[in-house]
Amino acid sequence: TLFERQVERAPEAAALLDDAGSVTYRELNQRANRIGRGLRARGIGAGARVGLCMERSRESVAALLGILKAGAAYVPLDPESPAYKTLTGPAAR
Repeated sequence: TLFERQVERAPEAAALLDDAGSVTYRELNQRANRIGRGLRARGIGAGARVGLCMERSRESVAALLGILKAGAAYVPLDPESPAYKTLTGPAAR
């Protein structure tokens, strides 16, 4: 993938910058690989859809990449949407 090629080209370059500092391409790739392996270990792979409801952060980027590395599709979830509230609200419990 384009991301993997960038990891190979510049593993120590900053991939993400935020108030807490930076994350290198190598670190981001390692996090994404862990997430991807964890998803595959749970039977999530090609053809699966994985909902992701997170604030924008380095963790959300790693999660998105991990989902893609598992072969699944990522589905962004908006916690303010009525559908999300129906799935996670008191009636869903």
